[in-house]
Amino acid sequence: MRHRQVLVTLGAILALSTVAGPAFAEDLEDYLEKAADADYAGTRVVVTVWQGRSVAEMTRVEHSSDVMMLGAPGFEAVIVDGKVARGEDPGVALAGWSAVAISDRYTVGAVAEADRLGRAAHAVQILEEGVLRARIVFDSTTWAPLVTEIFDDQGTLFRIASFTDFDPHPRRVYEEAGDAGRDYEVVTGSSESSLPATAAGYSRVDMYADADGVHQAFFSDGFFSFSVFEVAPRQVRQRFDGAATITVEGADYRVMVRPSELWVAWEHGPTGYVLVGDLPPDHLRDVLGDLPEPRQKGLWERIFGFFG
Repeated sequence: MRHRQVLVTLGAILALSTVAGPAFAEDLEDYLEKAADADYAGTRVVVTVWQGRSVAEMTRVEHSSDVMMLGAPGFEAVIVDGKVARGEDPGVALAGWSAVAISDRYTVGAVAEADRLGRAAHAVQILEEGVLRARIVFDSTTWAPLVTEIFDDQGTLFRIASFTDFDPHPRRVYEEAGDAGRDYEVVTGSSESSLPATAAGYSRVDMYADADGVHQAFFSDGFFSFSVFEVAPRQVRQRFDGAATITVEGADYRVMVRPSELWVAWEHGPTGYVLVGDLPPDHLRDVLGDLPEPRQKGLWERIFGFFG
C-alpha cells in the first residue's frame, strides 16, 4: 500500500510540473517563480506521442499558489506543501525537499504576442543549448500556462498540455487546502542510494525511504524531473507484465507511456528499478546510460532468492 501511494504521489507531483510553468520575464527562473503564484482553473488535455502512438487524458485543474487539485473520472488529488491526498485515503507527506537550481543549459528564446481561448497571451520559447525544447503560452493577466509543448532533440512534438477552458478564479481549491483531521504517511529522508549523484545533466536532489524499505531518488535539472525507485525485482515483473520494450545501448528496458510521464523498469541483479519522469525521450536515453544497467541475477543470487 505504501509503495503504491508513493508512486501516486510522484505521479501527481509530475502532473503538477506539467501544469505549472514560467511566467512572462526575461529569466527562466523568474518565469517559474511567478507561475507558482498564479491562480487559475480549467480543463486540461495532455497528450504524449511515443514512437508514433499517442496517449491522452483530460483533467480538471485548480491552482492557487502552493495548492493544486487534479481531478479525472475515478481520480482526484490535492497537492499542498509537499503533501498529496486522494479521496478519503491517508495521504502521503514528504518529510522535506531541497530547492532545485535551473540548469544553465536552458535559456529563454523568442517571445511573441498570442491569443488563446479569447485571452491575450505570450508565447515563449525555451531553448536547450540553442535548440527548441519547449514552447509555452502564458495568459498575460494571470501568467497561467495555457499551452505547454515539449519537443525532442529532433524538433518533433513529444507532449502537449493545453487548457480547453479557463477560469482565472479557482473556487474549490480554497475549500480543499485545509487538511485538518486527515492522516498522512510520512516519507522520510534517506542517505542510502545505489544511484549516481548526477545523470545526463540531472542532479540527485533528494533521497527518501518508506516503511516497506522502498528507496526513492529524486533527480531534476530545474525544468524536467524524474524519480528512480529501488524495489524488489518481483514488483517490476508484476507491474510491467506486458509492457513495451525499448533498447538503449544494447540493453532492454520495459516502458509504460502515460500522458504526463514515462515509467521505465529494469532489473540489476537483486535490485529492481522503476524510473518515473516527465523527461523527453532523448533525455531518457542519456539518463539510462548513466544509471545501473539491466543485469539478470547470477546463479547464486537466484538460488538464495529461491530459498529466501
